[in-house]
Amino acid sequence: DSQGIVRLRVKPEPDPCRMAETTYLSHDELDEEVMKPSTNWIAAGEETSESLGKVYLEILKCENLPNMDSGEALGNKTDAFVCAIFEDSMTQTDVIDDKLSPFWLPWTKRAFVFQITHAFSQLFISANDYDVGPGKHDGIGRIAINLNHFKNDVLYTLKYKLYPECNTWDREALGTITIRLRKEIKDEKKFLLASLKPYPRFHINMRSRKSLPVANFTTFGMHNEDHYDVKILRCYVNEMIELKRFFYYAVEDTFKSLILWRGQVKVGDTLLPLHSAIAFFGSIYVIEHPHLLPG
Repeated sequence: DSQGIVRLRVKPEPDPCRMAETTYLSHDELDEEVMKPSTNWIAAGEETSESLGKVYLEILKCENLPNMDSGEALGNKTDAFVCAIFEDSMTQTDVIDDKLSPFWLPWTKRAFVFQITHAFSQLFISANDYDVGPGKHDGIGRIAINLNHFKNDVLYTLKYKLYPECNTWDREALGTITIRLRKEIKDEKKFLLASLKPYPRFHINMRSRKSLPVANFTTFGMHNEDHYDVKILRCYVNEMIELKRFFYYAVEDTFKSLILWRGQVKVGDTLLPLHSAIAFFGSIYVIEHPHLLPG
């Protein structure tokens, strides 16, 4: 503009209530606008007698996404959108064309309200590249969020790394996603008792055939554990080898610590071999009183 500030055209559209002010925004203005409260909330699912509470989710932005489209030199870049799945509800944000670090502003389709019907339900979120035509949309990266890690009625702003799968050890992050999240539980006692019930099977209805691969990627990632995959099998074998190594180390370290009377319990600034002393005097007592042994 006349002041030498670089301004970007707002995608997918400016604020209908402030067209002139929000058609073009600078980077600082975008950062400020994206953190404002959402004005367009979408209810995903209806509240029923089985509802335990609600999850309020806002998709704020993604950063450093890889380019999934050809022709980057001509300005053709990833057309990003975010999919969120919770229980039997599936939602999607607006598509932001040709941006590797897209923002979703408060008036866009970015804010969703989900109904909670089970205490252990996870929230699945994925970033995807929108493709026009018969081909499927390309999954970029995903996250799975355990809502039990968050306190009731507390607003969190969270930033996660995006990975194409969660069950492989040699994965690389493909950008980041920033979200705002709040959990609202109506009756915490009822919520706790509901956790004792078996986890139900949820079914999601979709409008188009192209939504199914997006839902599968959001929920399972690039590799579905329910299907045979050599890469996943190799990761499980490596995990078992690591667990075996940790087990042998724990047994060996415990044995050496007891035999060599190493300090195990800190009293003040001194480590005392309390476990070794208990094992030593306990063994002497049992030897002197063999009738205490079973059988």
